[in-house]
Amino acid sequence: MKAGPLYHPHLTDDIDLLLKRHAASSEALQAREVLLKQLQNAITHAFGPHCQLVDLTFSPAHTILTNMRVELAVVDRLTPDGALPPIIATPKLVATLRALDLQVISDPSTARTTGLYVSTSPSASPSTPGKLLPGLQLILNYSLPFALTRLRLFECYFALHPNLPALFSVARLWLDSHSLNGISPTSLASLCIGYLQMTFGLPHLQRREVVEGVRQDELRSVLTNEARQWQVRPLPLGELLVGWLRYFGRRFRSKQSAVCIQSGGLVHSPATNSTLRVYDPFKKSHNHANLSPADTARFVNLAKTATDTLEKARPLREVFGPALPNPKSPRMGVNPRLAQDIWTLYESNQPTPQTLENRRKIIRHINRLIRDNYGEVYEVMQFGSTGYGVDTDSSDLDLMICDHERPTGFSPNLGNLAPVYDVRGIGKILRKAGFLDILAIPTASVPIVKCRDRYTNIKIDINCNELLGLRNTELLAHYCNLYHPLRPMIFFLKRWARSYGLNDPGAQTGPPGFSSYCLALMTVAYLQTRNILPSLQACFDGTPADRDQHGVWLRVKGKPPVWCDTRWKEASEWVCPDVSLEEAVYGWFKFWGSDIDYARTGVDIRLGKTFERERDGRVNTPTSKKGRKGKRGDSVTNAAVLLKDMKLTEPNTPVTEASIEIASIRTRSDSVATTVDSIPVGEVQMAQEELNTLRAEVESVPSTNGKAANFEQPVLWRSHGLLVVDPFIRAKNVAGNVAFSQIELLRMNCRHTIEMLENGLPLDRIMGDFATEPPVAEPMPLPPPMPFGRGRGRGGGRGRGRGRGRSD
Repeated sequence: MKAGPLYHPHLTDDIDLLLKRHAASSEALQAREVLLKQLQNAITHAFGPHCQLVDLTFSPAHTILTNMRVELAVVDRLTPDGALPPIIATPKLVATLRALDLQVISDPSTARTTGLYVSTSPSASPSTPGKLLPGLQLILNYSLPFALTRLRLFECYFALHPNLPALFSVARLWLDSHSLNGISPTSLASLCIGYLQMTFGLPHLQRREVVEGVRQDELRSVLTNEARQWQVRPLPLGELLVGWLRYFGRRFRSKQSAVCIQSGGLVHSPATNSTLRVYDPFKKSHNHANLSPADTARFVNLAKTATDTLEKARPLREVFGPALPNPKSPRMGVNPRLAQDIWTLYESNQPTPQTLENRRKIIRHINRLIRDNYGEVYEVMQFGSTGYGVDTDSSDLDLMICDHERPTGFSPNLGNLAPVYDVRGIGKILRKAGFLDILAIPTASVPIVKCRDRYTNIKIDINCNELLGLRNTELLAHYCNLYHPLRPMIFFLKRWARSYGLNDPGAQTGPPGFSSYCLALMTVAYLQTRNILPSLQACFDGTPADRDQHGVWLRVKGKPPVWCDTRWKEASEWVCPDVSLEEAVYGWFKFWGSDIDYARTGVDIRLGKTFERERDGRVNTPTSKKGRKGKRGDSVTNAAVLLKDMKLTEPNTPVTEASIEIASIRTRSDSVATTVDSIPVGEVQMAQEELNTLRAEVESVPSTNGKAANFEQPVLWRSHGLLVVDPFIRAKNVAGNVAFSQIELLRMNCRHTIEMLENGLPLDRIMGDFATEPPVAEPMPLPPPMPFGRGRGRGGGRGRGRGRGRSD
């Protein structure tokens, strides 16, 4: 069965925060009241005391927004629900409004049917309300009957459904952000009420049995009493908004139907054009929508696009147009428990002593296997998140086989590689030792063999002498030691990114996202821009290095090795400024959400600062239509070797670069081989893609003897959406494989999180839907030894071979 749409986990919270951010201040509301009072006095003076000004925007029922249009009506106190006698002359009314510094912005000749549109003037004197309400639009109706009864009807509907007022307000913001000004407040209220009538069974208050025979002066009280008899089940605000957009974007046909809440939401009324029609609930001949056919088509298309966006779990901000006002951000009000909650999250997810002991046993076991099969010059070492302390019980164990005969890595003058460098041979040894789910990926940028310990279920990744991983771990560990809150900060940001689907570099559940290493570099880079952390490498720029002692040779398959300067200095004298964890976290989201321009600026922790990117006119931006969704790698059969299906290299066979790159899959039966349900296609493809990207980056940088000469930014970087330079591999962009859609999603969710932090929301309200850490698999007990029989299967059965003559 097809699953329903998945919305952003904080869609309803985002609507609430958006309305709070755009709600009119108390000063603006007071100025609004003053303006309406001045307007009432002017109309009374011009046309007589019997002319009353009525606010049709039913303000007590919903949030008054800063720039929300005000709809007004002039009624006769003697016949408040009847048609006004033609006592108001339009030229005289225009002159009265101009005397209040109000500018007429519509055609006065059509004012009797569409209302007179006016706005406050920003150039008014400081004593007038226009100074506090610059550009506020007002609609003045003075020939529309049933003004008070219509107002009471809408107030009754808004009281029936608790989320209808908020739907009205957020829809108003959405319309204004796209400059759809022809939909008046009365028209929008009818669209919201009619949608609920048609889709969720909102009670129809104007049913014939309710209003038939009721006098006009009694109608308001009858509607009020009818509304009190109903109880409506409230619906989530996020669901209401998406449903409203979906209905008018996909289902509504303006050429065949019109919105009419008097008829239960919709009335069949064919028309010659597709103009949006919103009939008055008391006078069907009057259309409250003032949209042209072109604007109607634009409204429908925008609603459809917004529906598609929200159904893809995108943030709410993405559906608003460029005309959305940007109110001044409120004063920062981060929850005072935020830092404590992050520390609690970090400490409660630390690996247990049993997990740490299990890891040590695994390392000792694999170390002994490698030495027994390849020699005592090799040593298994731990690196990655488990090495610098931001891991959990479920974290993979990253291991490296250190070759003490190659202390600088893949130096070009040391000839062929030893057999230990063939990850397929390592896989065979691990299989014989009882490890499970063995998968070798010899064609990745870092050839690895993956496996799982059969007793603890710990997943393990092993490479051979890729020293840069160890150097990265040592560098990040020292940065964590310089700023004490850095470990919980990185841990929280990894969890936050995972909760929004951003921490998925292998593209297992969607487009390729950010690796944990990339997020750690982004965090250190941000702290360096705020002078919270120093650069531990900048002091070596321009200083000659001894390649035999101060660096590592990087293997790039198909290319000569590249030398990387891995020097860094312990800043023991560094005095870290007193910056709290909540300040650092708030600043991180602000930095990556709005402070930095991804297209123009990159970050580099070696430099300790941001730098300007080189660009050309062919670069796709994250928001462009050609922004990539994630690249495909080569065929799986050219990227991975499944050990149970291939003839493995013997441990002592000499290995060359060419023999490591070539992999093939054979199908054969092996009763001892580990069973693997499926090959992780996405992970293998991304490994091959990373290798191709690294090759292209290295190719685009001029080099001499393996070292970049007069370092230039690789041309390939110009097509990347975000630039995070590796501190050692200077031609590598750690964020180079991240899909543009994920980069833009990072920016949007950072901005969204800033709003939530500023409103003091707790930690659990900041996380997305996928905030839960994957459960740790229970250790598998060692199976009991089976009785050894003479049959082939060792199971005591008769078997099909060599079982003849066996005694049972």
